[in-house]
Amino acid sequence: MRDLQGIIDGLADRLHRAVAVDDPHIRLLAHTAHHEQVDAHRVHSIMTLSTSAEIAAYVHRFGIKSANVPVRIPKDDGLEMLARVCLPIRTQGVLQGYLWLIDDDESLTDEQLQDAQDTASEAGEVLFRNHLLDDLRRAKERELLLDMVSSESHLRGHITEEMLSAHGIRPQMSCIVLVVKVVGGASRDATAASLLVESSLRKAIRNLPRVHSLVATREGGVAYALFAFEPFENPLARIRTFGTDVRSEVAAGLPPGTDVRVGIGPTQAEVAGAPLSLRRAMSVMDVVQAVPEFDSVTSWDDLGVYQVLNQFPPDELAEVAIPPGLRALFAASADQWLVDTLDAYLDAAGNVQETSKRLQIHRATLYYRLSRIEEITGSSLGDGRDRLALHLGIKLARLLGELPSAPG
Repeated sequence: MRDLQGIIDGLADRLHRAVAVDDPHIRLLAHTAHHEQVDAHRVHSIMTLSTSAEIAAYVHRFGIKSANVPVRIPKDDGLEMLARVCLPIRTQGVLQGYLWLIDDDESLTDEQLQDAQDTASEAGEVLFRNHLLDDLRRAKERELLLDMVSSESHLRGHITEEMLSAHGIRPQMSCIVLVVKVVGGASRDATAASLLVESSLRKAIRNLPRVHSLVATREGGVAYALFAFEPFENPLARIRTFGTDVRSEVAAGLPPGTDVRVGIGPTQAEVAGAPLSLRRAMSVMDVVQAVPEFDSVTSWDDLGVYQVLNQFPPDELAEVAIPPGLRALFAASADQWLVDTLDAYLDAAGNVQETSKRLQIHRATLYYRLSRIEEITGSSLGDGRDRLALHLGIKLARLLGELPSAPG
């Protein structure tokens, strides 16, 4: 069986015009050489392997997703798009993609269109086979990654160096685990969300040099990605940028009412540290859900004191770590302004000028509030031990959902 490129090259030679093939999301899979007129859309598609939302909406207006015969797409000057013919590629009734021929002068004959349709059928068989092989490869990759990050030692124990080397990974490499999670939305959208997350991860990975990766999706729009690499300067910054790009890609494809969060575990010196990096990344997700002032893309290193607080059983920790005086302040601050003042003051390490600036209040107002806080809590803000107890108590209360998110 010929490959996809060979199939469309043959059609291009017979028709003396360029051929392009997109996947069902109108992302370029293959194209032939162009010796004739092309438009801005074809150039953009080749350069970015994607299409704009406006172009996608325009071509879908003509029913290409459900069509079984060639569909003519009229020229649109506003989109800088020449007229073309779209041939849906199907195998056993399942849409595999689209074959495109620019035909601005409508010079394609019925015989040529039939040739193109036969070619689309042959391309469909190749794409179907490739999808099956991809599904098998991804299933093996998923199983390998889930075993690598498992807390069960017997699952990790069967992993061989050969299994890792098939993905370019060596046991001595450093690693980071990243978690992506879609939150909100209807449960019926969970499968679509998982597919979107996986495709966005794999697309972004292509632009991540010097890093070897594994991806595994879970139910409910959750995915893990492991990155293994030889040590280089500030790998976390590169993975954070990667996470930001993935989040933007996924968010753009989600319905209203849903959000995307990315948690990044700490760098581990060897691949064997992957389970710990995953646990830390999952802790990040827990904290970000409870304390919304964190960014949607957050790393373990960003958590500060929450690294410690999130490791203890919440009920037990709440009993000993939230001082009675602080609970009295919670009860006395119906509008929470005293609690927010104390939190800002402690976050600023007791710097009055910085606290006033953050809260946008006069220093005299701040001093009054601080005196009220000392009066209600029975604590001295000049005592380092009292400040530490109050600071930890506020952070824990936010983590447990006993306080709303801090302003700003």
